Amino acid sequence: MSPESLILAGAWLKKASSDLAAASILIHGEQKHLDVGSYHCQQAAEKAIKAYLTARETLFPKTHSLEQLLDLCASPADTVELQHAQAVESTRSPKKSRRRAVRTFHFPQSGASFTKATSFAKRAV
Repeated sequence: MSPESLILAGAWLKKASSDLAAASILIHGEQKHLDVGSYHCQQAAEKAIKAYLTARETLFPKTHSLEQLLDLCASPADTVELQHAQAVESTRSPKKSRRRAVRTFHFPQSGASFTKATSFAKRAV
């Protein structure tokens, strides 16, 4: 890990923390904006993963897919596998095929889904 990659990783983490703070305000504030709040949860998790990859000097494609980014983190020895499984699960719609991602994480339909999205983002950051 070079000093430059650690500085860039820190910048990614700062942005992730900002997204997480915005999500908290939007989801738990007096006026609830759950769809936008869950979007910021996804963004926080994505940026935290990109911080990790940057610190490890692992190149990653321009993508918003948590599953794809976590695949770059995972190796048999890594402890990221549990988070990978949780990210994949949180991006799957229970009514869709297990291979199709998506609406559940970006636009949760219940309070429990929002709690799950926020919890994942907090662990990632």
